[in-house]
Amino acid sequence: MSGARPALAGLLVIVAGVFTAGVSRIPWAGGNDQGRLRLSWRVVSSAAEVCRPPTEDEVAGLPAHMRPQRICETRASAHDLEVRLDGGRALSRTLEGSGARGDSPIYVFEEIALHPGPHDLHVIFTVDGDPSRTLELDTAVVVQRRETVLLTTDAAGVLVLRRDRSPTPATARTP
Repeated sequence: MSGARPALAGLLVIVAGVFTAGVSRIPWAGGNDQGRLRLSWRVVSSAAEVCRPPTEDEVAGLPAHMRPQRICETRASAHDLEVRLDGGRALSRTLEGSGARGDSPIYVFEEIALHPGPHDLHVIFTVDGDPSRTLELDTAVVVQRRETVLLTTDAAGVLVLRRDRSPTPATARTP
């Protein structure tokens, strides 16, 4: 009897392994033929320092040599990301820098499932509400079955679409 238990346990482990391997090969429904738009880039974040003179209450009771001339607070920049596909909003996020002062780089990494075929893509990435620091791409893109199209920045910091590590022609349209 004592030898039957380990043999039965071993058989159970083998059956469970074969079952798991078989189930992992089943093509599950839900987007197997869909493509993806992957947004991936890094932006150096900045933090703005806002300074003001101290109030009388803030310096009251402090010795003269410890009274600050000004009190400064650091505010992290907020970055707004909006993705529109075929006229509808596909993604809208506000991203902030991490770190103690909020000045660490911001990493954009998002994926959006797309049906195969042509799509009208409009992406706006605004840094701290400053229109002069806005990255924008307005283009048409055709996505194939199971294809991942990468939206990233090039060396000049401009948004570009890439497939298979090579840039694809994307005509930028100004609004």
